Amino acid sequence: MHEVNDGDRKDPASSRERFAKLVRISQSDSVPASHGHPRPELARLFVYGTLLPGDVRWHLLRPFVVDDGWADRVYGRLYDTGEDYPAAVFDDRTVTTRHGSTSSAAELGDGVVLGRTFALVEASITRCLEILDEEEGTVGGWYRRIVVRTAAGTDAWAYEYGSGLDLTPVGNGDWTTVDRS
Repeated sequence: MHEVNDGDRKDPASSRERFAKLVRISQSDSVPASHGHPRPELARLFVYGTLLPGDVRWHLLRPFVVDDGWADRVYGRLYDTGEDYPAAVFDDRTVTTRHGSTSSAAELGDGVVLGRTFALVEASITRCLEILDEEEGTVGGWYRRIVVRTAAGTDAWAYEYGSGLDLTPVGNGDWTTVDRS
């Protein structure tokens, strides 16, 4: 299980903020994974699932990160898709399954999504995001890249679930603890 403490963080801003209520930066920052990104200056990425070091898609992200990143979390809910990858809903966005049922992250209980935040190599941010947008668009769930504020106080890109899958909550918010065997 991931524990977030000041010793894990390499970002100096992280020591100034503790786990406070985290907010979505702006609804207008939400973009479909297949479209361009409105904030090219943003040079951080929060990951919580298969893009984590050691997981199946880490090889896609690794060439574009500056270092090992830092343990971090974002207010929201994590779900198991049953497809060997997770889905996250940040803030109070509505979850709609392919069977038409809906609920919001707030209705399902306050929670956090645990992961890592990485600084991206500035010279290759655009290429990194193009590759990840394309990859995230190949799986079910209509994932889209949005801007979130992490517990460390960092604004970062993250991929958020859209709709269409049956989801099972991951109560502790930590994808690395899910039994995928």
